[in-house]
Amino acid sequence: HLVSGAEDDIARFDAIQLAEQQGLRLFHEGDAQDAAQHFLDEGFVVLADALEGESLKLLQQASAQLITECERRKPDGNRGNQRWSLGRTTADERFGTTILSIADNHHVCSVLSHIWGSDKYTVLCTGGDFSLPGAAAQRMHADIGTREKAASNFTFDGFINTMAP
Repeated sequence: HLVSGAEDDIARFDAIQLAEQQGLRLFHEGDAQDAAQHFLDEGFVVLADALEGESLKLLQQASAQLITECERRKPDGNRGNQRWSLGRTTADERFGTTILSIADNHHVCSVLSHIWGSDKYTVLCTGGDFSLPGAAAQRMHADIGTREKAASNFTFDGFINTMAP
């Protein structure tokens, strides 16, 4: 269900209050260095207001459709009871380019630059997990672990392109 106008403001206010009640720290534009450190310490970061307007609506619509399809395919969940993984959303021809392009904004890129210690990085894919009522509580965590582990899995230092002319 997409909301607009006053409903949008109420939903945003409710989400911020819920985050505060649950002890979830929200980071705003200008908090890039603190947000990056939180990511490195905790394995996740929540960027408030990173998406707005049409970009937010596109992501909401794509997410709603992907969630509905996951539920239809595996009604009880594909990662446990009432827990699903969306997989690599950029691999979906209907949404891949749209979802990936949404990450290309100043707020997100500023945090990524601080995480990697450089503005020379590439976002190759997106994905996500979701849970519905009935799922057991799960502490927020990083599936990949530390930046060092991510770098050891994904760095291209010394990469030789054997297909290059």
